[in-house]
Amino acid sequence: MAETRFSETVAKHYSRYVQISPSHIEVIAGAVMTRQPNCNFLVFGLGYDTPMWVALNSSGRTLFVESSDTWITNTKAKVPGLNAWKGPYDGVTVASSLEAPLTVMAQAVVPEFLRFAKWDVILIDGPEGGLPTSAGRGLPISWASALRSPETHIFVHDYERKLETLFTDRLLRDAGPYTVIGGPTRKLFWSIGVSETFTGTKPAKQ
Repeated sequence: MAETRFSETVAKHYSRYVQISPSHIEVIAGAVMTRQPNCNFLVFGLGYDTPMWVALNSSGRTLFVESSDTWITNTKAKVPGLNAWKGPYDGVTVASSLEAPLTVMAQAVVPEFLRFAKWDVILIDGPEGGLPTSAGRGLPISWASALRSPETHIFVHDYERKLETLFTDRLLRDAGPYTVIGGPTRKLFWSIGVSETFTGTKPAKQ
């Protein structure tokens, strides 16, 4: 039954405009569906895949955090009842995150509106990170590290990029079991909970 619902939902909502591969979607959706009903699903980034995530977690709560006012306005018009917030990314960019990663990590105070729930699954697929001036994903990765519980699944899309690799390896990779899915491009990092022996982040050079 769950497999049928997954297939039907993806068939209905997937298109060539969605930038995350079907194989990655299947893994993320699997984590969400194992926590249903009442799964708390946190997604960083709005996109053409947003209606699909809402539908896949129809029995739970899905919150989106987006950096673009335009994307929030346009997506809310298309997806009734969408729960989307503007992320506080002011002043943080890909360039500044790569130049002083430890500073960004240390100053990454989790927004209050993300603290109301225990998150079962966190997907980091935004903000955009293709240009030095883009907001990048340093803050979302830092927030996810602080928000996770021992059972939280965390996914980082575009893990092969320099910023995503740096912050993920520093804050998530050594926390517990993980795997990396994909080829040389568009990799997906999957952190599968937190080990009981994990005591903190590993040393990293500034």
